[in-house]
Order: sequence, then C-alpha cells, then structure tokens
Amino acid sequence: MTSVPTTIGRIKRRGYNQAELVARELARELQLPYAEVLARQSNNSSQIALKPLERRANVMNAFVLTSIGNAVVRGRRVVLVDDVLTTGATGSSAAKALSDGAPKNVGLCVFARTIPTQD
Repeated sequence: MTSVPTTIGRIKRRGYNQAELVARELARELQLPYAEVLARQSNNSSQIALKPLERRANVMNAFVLTSIGNAVVRGRRVVLVDDVLTTGATGSSAAKALSDGAPKNVGLCVFARTIPTQD
C-alpha cells in the first residue's frame, strides 16, 4: 500500500499529507505493508478550479517511482490511496508512475468522492 504524495507547499501549510495518513491507517487495519514509493517531481498548481482536461494536464508526469519503489512494487499488487477523487486525473498519473515498476496490478482507494457539476 502506498499513498499519493502531495506538494511540499501543502505539507508546510498543513503539516501532513492526508492521503498518507489514511493509507497508513488503512494498511495497519488491513495488516498490509505500507511504503512510500512515489515522489512528486512537480509542484503543480491547485486542481480545485480546473476543468477535467486541465486537471489531467496539470498532473501529467507529476509523479515518479523512487529507486526503492522499483523493488517494492515489482510483481506485487499495489493499493494506491488518495484522499479525494474528483476526475481521477491524479490517481491515473500516480498509477502510471507506479506501472514503471512492473507491479502485478494497481488499485485505487479513495477516502471521498466529489460529485461532478454540470459545466
């Protein structure tokens, strides 16, 4: 199990990564190993005001698999945890980075789901 990394700015403001907190607790409850295997390679802007295509472009290539991540995910089932699912752009980008390590499969678990608006 791993979590979607947040930006350094958000960590400084909040003092934590909420996706990591959820993932660590979920891993503990399910008695699964947790490892931070992704790094954020860009401090993209906030996704809040962006439309779906803008969100996808904003997080494209935002994540990279760490060197330790390659060994951890290879051939394994990986559960990726994020706090909120809006369009799926962040989860897709993070899963793409995880796929570089040749996992058996990648699943996404989220804490909350936004309701899409009719724009």
